[in-house]
Order: sequence, then structure tokens, then C-alpha cells
Amino acid sequence: MHFSTIKRGFTKQKFFWKNLSFGFNRAFWIYMNEVNPTRKVFTKKIDLLTDFAEKFFKPVVDKYKGKEVEIQEYKGKIPVWIFWLQGKESRPELVELCHKSLEKYLPKDKTEIKFITKDNYREYMEGCPEIIFKKFEKKKITVQAFSDILRFFLLSKYGGMWIDSTVLVTGDITEEILNSKLYILKIYDENKYPKEPSRAIWNMFIWCAKPNNLLFLFARDCLVYYWTKYNKIIDYVLPDYVIKTAYNNFDFVKQEIDEQKPNIHDVWYTLQNINEVYSEELFKKICENTQFHKLTYRWNLKEEVDGKQTVYGYLKKRFSK
Repeated sequence: MHFSTIKRGFTKQKFFWKNLSFGFNRAFWIYMNEVNPTRKVFTKKIDLLTDFAEKFFKPVVDKYKGKEVEIQEYKGKIPVWIFWLQGKESRPELVELCHKSLEKYLPKDKTEIKFITKDNYREYMEGCPEIIFKKFEKKKITVQAFSDILRFFLLSKYGGMWIDSTVLVTGDITEEILNSKLYILKIYDENKYPKEPSRAIWNMFIWCAKPNNLLFLFARDCLVYYWTKYNKIIDYVLPDYVIKTAYNNFDFVKQEIDEQKPNIHDVWYTLQNINEVYSEELFKKICENTQFHKLTYRWNLKEEVDGKQTVYGYLKKRFSK
């Protein structure tokens, strides 16, 4: 199934065609999220894109089907990967805050933070086709989409922890997490996010794995395969469909993910409360939900509301010391 096949399923929707000038991906997202955000429609969307991924990535599935891949051990400190394209000096306040929180809770004797920027990403992507770099430099591949390719290159070869630059940490990152064959954030209630292809059984903003894990070798090759053929992303969460394809086709991957214990109740709880007035009770709930908090620097973050310190104000004070 290709883009044209998926498009034909929506030819009767006037709104879709009216917005086609935005590009298929954006119009499709607007239709699904704003015009008809029903569970039935989202299920149809997920089914369509799951089917697309199964068929489109079949050559990559065939490449790894039946192939024995041995997970490797670390030879030194465990790498912790963070990516900010323009470099440390250009980080927004929230991103810098998140990085400081990460540094606070990592075991320094066991880990080494690797900061990836525009100046060094090529050094860590050995074997990546030049066409991928060229498309990124010409902005045919967005920074977000490129970061997906990058994270799978890093995890497949070096292992370690990938953590998005907008994830704030409020608890120790233990050796158990860091030495896992695979560590993911997994939701307790798998029905909480029915409009997500992953259903939050995994979350793209944090991964931890040892080198040479089949899941990331496969995901790396899938995204390279996709971007060598297309100049636009079919869906913002394309990597989730890649992981889902691996989950559906490789018993090893399915077993690894299924064996993960749930460890988060609500992916967006912290963000939803970031501008609320701080209290010990609220912050306790935030930390009980998870130690990894996905945020965004695009929001209007407030340090005070009506003269009272907010959760964000508290976090800024806590990690600015």
C-alpha cells in the first residue's frame, strides 16, 4: 500500500482536499485530530498505516527473518545520548533544565553523556547512505524525523540510553535500567491511548538497550529504506509503525516488549500540570506517576500564577542550583 492508496480512502472528504495544499501528512493529521477525532476513525487510520508498514517494510522484515543477532555487552561506560542540533549554547531554558536533571540522576561512574549536534552527528552514523544526509541538509527530512533515524543508529551500534532533550528526570536512573537488554516506558492501562499506534506500550522519547539489539537494527534499516524512497513523512509517528511492524513479525521483539513491566500511568500528566500551583501533594503525584517526564519548550511555561510558585517554577529552582 502506497500514499496514493491511503489517499483514495478519503477522496469524499471535502475538508481533506481543501487542505491538501498543506501536504498530505498535515491534512491527514488535521482531519483525524480535528474534524473527526473519533475512536473509529483513528482505528481506521491506524489499520491503514499498519497495513502500509507491513507491506512497505517487507524487504527489511525478510532481511532479518530467521537471522540470529547476538546482543553485545558494553566495553566501557554506558553511553547516554542527547541530541540538540544547534548545540548547547542554543538550548531553550527548558531543554537546559532537562539536561541538568539528567546529569543529576545518572550514576557518573557508570555512564557517559554523549551530546550530539550538527557538528558531530555524522561521526556516529557509520553506514548511513549519503542520500539521507543530503535530504536532511536540504530540509526534505525534518529535524524530528532525522532524530528518529539518529536514535536508531546510535542504539543499534552503541546501545545505551536515548532520552529526548525535553524529558525531565526526577529520580535515580538505576544500573538495573541502564544494564537492561531493553528498557521502555510502558503504560499500565493499555486502553488509555487508543488513538496511538503504540497505545503507549512503548514511548519513543526514551529507550535503553544493549548494543546490537535486533529491534534497533531493524528500525534503523526501515527508516533508511523509507527515506531513500520518499521525501515526506507519511505520519508523524512513523517510527511507532516501524516498532509495531517489528513487534508483529519477530517473536524476540514481541517477547522483549511483552516482558517489560508497566512503569507509567499517564504519559502527559506532568505536562498537564506544569503551570499549576506547586504543592508537595501535587509534586508527589507527579513523581509517583514516573521519574521520566515528557515536556515541551513550545508551551508558555509560567514560574508563578497569581504570585504563587508553579510546578515549573519549582523545577526551575530545584535544578538551577
